[in-house]
Amino acid sequence: MNKLMFYFFLFSAVHISASDQFLFRGLPWDSTLEKVIVEEGLPDYKGLINDGTSYLRYNNKNVGEYDSRLEYYFKMYDGKQYISSALYTISFPQKISVFDNPDPSPFINVYLDLQKKLTSLYGYPFLRMDAGPITEPISSSAVYNFQDELPFVTSWVVNTTTVSLSFYIINIYYSVDLQFTAPIPIQSDNT
Repeated sequence: MNKLMFYFFLFSAVHISASDQFLFRGLPWDSTLEKVIVEEGLPDYKGLINDGTSYLRYNNKNVGEYDSRLEYYFKMYDGKQYISSALYTISFPQKISVFDNPDPSPFINVYLDLQKKLTSLYGYPFLRMDAGPITEPISSSAVYNFQDELPFVTSWVVNTTTVSLSFYIINIYYSVDLQFTAPIPIQSDNT
């Protein structure tokens, strides 16, 4: 039953229509920031990054059976802001650092579970990089070898959309992310 629920939620989050247009949570890549707000509701946070990228953050979204934070990123094209990518960050009960819990296996298991499910959905990945099995707790001195690196990455290309799953340590905290990136530049039919 859990497996069936995962596929239901994943299919509702990501869908390829009969016309082979990639839809993210029911929205095509040429959707504007305003359209996302209409479909998703008011965000928990709205921000701007230094390069001019706008983003909307929604807390408490679900990808498969995992609670996550969802961020939509927007780039300006022809005077409008269009979705350029979307990022799920898997939510763990709290921010857990390598010093609080030096055993990364629970987080790697989430990554491996999502990798297996996404592979069954999208097929064999075009890129798979693993740091190798981590069979013992990470020592505090070894943390710096993994910081800001991506020891585990799996990527698929689905109708020009890149789907990337990653597990890494950033600023001593474990993170599992699932990112969907639009083809650039976005060709809008909704002008």
